[in-house]
Amino acid sequence: MKTFSLKKLSHAIALTTAATLPAQAATLPTHVNHVEKRIGDLEIYEAATGGGASVLLMLDNSGSMDKRSIEEDYRSSYYYNCKNKTNPWWGSFSYPSVQKKRFSFTIKRDDGTPGQRVDFVGDHWPSCGDQKAYYDRMSRVKDAIITLLADPAKELGADYMKYKIGLGNFYYTSANNSGGQIAYPISALTYDNRLAMARKIASLQAKTNTPIAHAYAESGAYMLGTKTGAVRQATNYTLMGYRHYNGGNGIYFTQCIYPPQVGRS
Repeated sequence: MKTFSLKKLSHAIALTTAATLPAQAATLPTHVNHVEKRIGDLEIYEAATGGGASVLLMLDNSGSMDKRSIEEDYRSSYYYNCKNKTNPWWGSFSYPSVQKKRFSFTIKRDDGTPGQRVDFVGDHWPSCGDQKAYYDRMSRVKDAIITLLADPAKELGADYMKYKIGLGNFYYTSANNSGGQIAYPISALTYDNRLAMARKIASLQAKTNTPIAHAYAESGAYMLGTKTGAVRQATNYTLMGYRHYNGGNGIYFTQCIYPPQVGRS
C-alpha cells in the first residue's frame, strides 16, 4: 500500500482548513548576485514582503446547509430582533415562512470592465424591518465566495493575481460512496477561471451527507499532487509468531498471522 509522509500530509491539510484566510508569507528580498553578496544586518531585519498563496476551498454542501439552517441559526436572534415589529394587532409572535431570493453577480474582467453575470436562488426569512438578512447557510457560502471572485481587486487588493484558488465539495451517490472531490483545480485568478468557479459554486445543492474526514483526505492528497482514489487497496498480513502443535501425527509449527486466513492461524 502506498503511504504518505504524515508530516507532509498534516501540513497539506492545514493549508486547506485555513483556506479562507489570505496568507502572507515572509520572504527575503531577491538579489541577482545573492551567492556572492554578503547579507548585512539591515537586509536581515528588513520588513517582510507579502507573498502569494495557493488555496483550496473545500465547500460544505451537505443537507444541513439547506433552508432548515435558517431557523437553526437565527431562531433566537430573529425573535429578539423582531418580536416587537411583527403581528402588532394579534399580540403574538410567529416565525415567517421561508422565501426565495435571487442573488446576482457581475464577474469583472481582468481589466476591471463588467463581464458575464452569475445567478443563483437562495432561501431566506424576510426582514421584519430590522435591516438584517436571514439566509440559509448554502446561500451565505455562495454569496461570500462569489463576491470575492466577482471583484478580486476590491476584496483582495490590486495584486490579487499573486493568489491562486481551487474548489472542492462533498458528493454523495450512496451510503457506501460519498466523500470530497476536487471541483476546480487551483488556478490563477484570471477572468475565465473566476467565471468558471463562480458558476460551479452557484450550481451547488445542499443535498449530501457530511464526509468531513474523506474530504480532508482528498484535499490533503490533492495538495501533495495525487488523489485518494489513486491509492490501490491491498491486504497486508503481519507475522505474529509461530504456534507449537503436538498432534497425534507428531510435533510441528505453524505461522500465526493477522488478520487470519482460512485454513491458517
